[in-house]
Amino acid sequence: MLLQSLPPDLTIHHGFNFGSQLNQQSLAGLSPHHTIRHRSQAEILEAVAEQAEVRPVVFNRQQALARLGGLEELLRDVLQVMSVESPKLHAQINTAFADRDSIGLKRAAHTLMGSASIVGASDLVTRLRQVEAWAVASNFEAIADELPEIDRQFHALICCLDDELMAHA
Repeated sequence: MLLQSLPPDLTIHHGFNFGSQLNQQSLAGLSPHHTIRHRSQAEILEAVAEQAEVRPVVFNRQQALARLGGLEELLRDVLQVMSVESPKLHAQINTAFADRDSIGLKRAAHTLMGSASIVGASDLVTRLRQVEAWAVASNFEAIADELPEIDRQFHALICCLDDELMAHA
């Protein structure tokens, strides 16, 4: 999970997806017990990080809280609304793309972009901004290339929001 909740000055702008492209050869020849006992945690993390795929942070709790004036209850309310309404916007993006509806695609991307910006999903915001621009230009080929990553980040964001809501229920 890419849930980000460090203090703003320590916010990591990338998370690691350790399961994605981990090369088992990095620890070849060593049993898991030997590896854990005889290698420092830093050495193990360094070996794994070299093989990990860097993924953007999809939720920054501190940034979201700061944007909402530090009000925990307001953050919870916003996250609840987003967890219900954002999937509808995501579906509208996909429907508008399938229908080659550039106006509907621009509108849905813009609205989802605003929601994502509140919770600090900066890479998703950047990608949605680009889709919005491509929708204005009716560049559906470029949008088609971008939609799989938007889908992946969106689903990760929803998981993070759900986890956050459960953790602070």
